[in-house]
Amino acid sequence: MMLEKTDLRDKHQQVRFLFVGRLVNEKGFDRVIEAARYILGTQNPKATLSIYGDGDMRDAMLARLSGFEGFLDASSGKLPQGGERVVYFGHRSSAEVQKALSSAHYMLMPSRFLETFGLSALEAISCGVPVIGYKK
Repeated sequence: MMLEKTDLRDKHQQVRFLFVGRLVNEKGFDRVIEAARYILGTQNPKATLSIYGDGDMRDAMLARLSGFEGFLDASSGKLPQGGERVVYFGHRSSAEVQKALSSAHYMLMPSRFLETFGLSALEAISCGVPVIGYKK
C-alpha cells in the first residue's frame, strides 16, 4: 500500500521520532531504546518518540521504557494527554500509522539484518520522512 504524501510536521515544534515494526531482536529494537535514551535525554529535551508494533520483546521493552520520564503505554487504548515524550501504541491500523508518519520528522529503522524490502522505510520516504538506519 502506498501512502498519500501529507505534511503535518511543524518544523518549529518538538522533533518527533517514530519506530514502526516488529519488536524483535532482528529489527534492532534495543537500539531504538538506546537512541531514545540519547535523543530524549540530553540532545533534545523536547523531542518525542512514538513506537508502533508488537513482538517478542514487548514486555522487556515496556520494562525498560517505564523508567523514562514521560513514558506512556497507550497500547491498551489510553490516550496521550500531552507532555508524554515516549509513547508505545502497540499494533495499530495502517491508517493510524499513516497519520503518525505524516507528523513525524524521522523514522528509526535499526535492523540487524538485510531488509529485503523495507516496507516501513518505503512508506516513510513516500511521506517525506527521512529514515535513520544502517546501509542494510
